[in-house]
Amino acid sequence: MIRLLTYNIEFMMGWPQTVDVIRAQEADIICLQEVARDDCANGAYVRRSDVLEAFDRTHEYKRLDRFYHGCSMGNMTLVRGRIGPGRQLCADGGKPYGVATDVELDSSRLTVANIHLAPLLRPNLLAFAVAERKHFGEVSDLNRRFADHDGAVVAAGDFNSFWPAPGCRLMRRHWIDCRTARNGRQPPTRPTFGLPFVIDHVFVRGKVRPVEYRVIEGGGSDHRAVVVGLEFEATSGRSSTKEKATILPNRRPEGKERRLG
Repeated sequence: MIRLLTYNIEFMMGWPQTVDVIRAQEADIICLQEVARDDCANGAYVRRSDVLEAFDRTHEYKRLDRFYHGCSMGNMTLVRGRIGPGRQLCADGGKPYGVATDVELDSSRLTVANIHLAPLLRPNLLAFAVAERKHFGEVSDLNRRFADHDGAVVAAGDFNSFWPAPGCRLMRRHWIDCRTARNGRQPPTRPTFGLPFVIDHVFVRGKVRPVEYRVIEGGGSDHRAVVVGLEFEATSGRSSTKEKATILPNRRPEGKERRLG
């Protein structure tokens, strides 16, 4: 069994407590969201170098053109094994919403899509409707990229979408929702405004299945870590996939964002 952990670390909250939570899970694959670039001038933010100081692993990091208080954020995937170059995932006309990497653990290979969909800029219904339209486009792009993938694929991270929103429903139609498949009676992943939101998800498709699912309480983030146990068929050679890498040019900061996730 391979254990995967996904965690939105909230870029400036309780990093020592978050490190303790991550270490305790002994995950083979760690997907982190909201990791600042090393050139971030705000010392309160968790930067890529801070993560590497805490976890000595092979890794891949890509910015997502998200700017919180002037600092550029990205996703970081760390593995106990080998990892290929990261490819930004980007829907037509939009910003990157994730990073895909090919991972090899012993004789097993899989593709990991570390996801952070568009943020919810304001906590109201109108903002949710606007953000969910973006989520649906991003999820549609994710499905197209991996529709013909013949290996194991895991999409894990902060989807900023919860059941029964359209983006989450679309993922459930084409992927296995690990929470539903193993144990839906778990704590919410982001108890925002006192409501039991589940916006951090792990979905799988292809030659892989979930055998464990847990939401881990504690840590310094406003999210909770999600841990899944995965079993999948070992494959030889490279996966055959039509997923294409999309690299966007650098963009300038677009101002501060109030967001959910």
